[in-house]
Amino acid sequence: MTLASRSAWTWRVVAGCTAVIVAACAPDPVTAPTPFVPTSQSIVTGVAVQGVDLGAGASAPFVATARFNEGADQNVTNHVQWTSSESSVATVGPTGVVTGVAPGAVEIRATYGGAIGRFAILVSGVGDYLAYVSELGDPLGLGTFDYVRENSTFSLGQISGPSWIFSSPKGERLTVTGFRQAGASFSGEVYSLTMQSTPGRSVLAGTFENAELYPNQPDSVPGLEFRINNRGCTTARGRFVVREAQTVPVNGVSRLHATFQIRCNGRPEMLRGEVSYGR
Repeated sequence: MTLASRSAWTWRVVAGCTAVIVAACAPDPVTAPTPFVPTSQSIVTGVAVQGVDLGAGASAPFVATARFNEGADQNVTNHVQWTSSESSVATVGPTGVVTGVAPGAVEIRATYGGAIGRFAILVSGVGDYLAYVSELGDPLGLGTFDYVRENSTFSLGQISGPSWIFSSPKGERLTVTGFRQAGASFSGEVYSLTMQSTPGRSVLAGTFENAELYPNQPDSVPGLEFRINNRGCTTARGRFVVREAQTVPVNGVSRLHATFQIRCNGRPEMLRGEVSYGR
């Protein structure tokens, strides 16, 4: 066999193989899935709402998804009735666009087919307040949300005057407390947030990751504790961010803005919160 005849034979084989490959390996036509269309027998078994925390004056679209008894999900954002639990904190439009109005915590609700979906958010802003949102299943906040502002019925304890930084071998510690009053009487509702840095680092600046429950955390990791009416965690992991702080003489803090996230007792559900004063 000469080189020329071998080349011709090779070409014929390759060409034939190519033809076989094309015929045998061409993908089947892609058929788009048939969209779910509810029928008269369809029953809404639940509504899920997805959203984000906002700053006062900022807006974001929220999404509502309905689950039907057939097991199918459908985006119903433009078909639900949207409401806000507190329009002085955030408003929501007919298409699910949420706008932050003032700092606090608020629940955005979507009603469809007799089912109600809920999603609580934090709205950040200036002022003296403490706010938190707890996911359903969280053993600390018990799936609730709350916000309290400095006024005649709420006092941010140490925030009423300067808060103080305490030093220890584990690092600087800052505790913020707040309580509600019934008239001139103490009602017993207390919130307490403690944040502790690692040795050699100021607690008044930056992000503190992988925090563990204060005061039992190892020296090498930050400490974090949040208590509601003396209810706290047995173990905890989380993070906190001190976004703004201003000191006064003798280790005092007269201005603070911090956010925190904490998961209790090995649970995946999270409580997230925010404290602000002197701003």
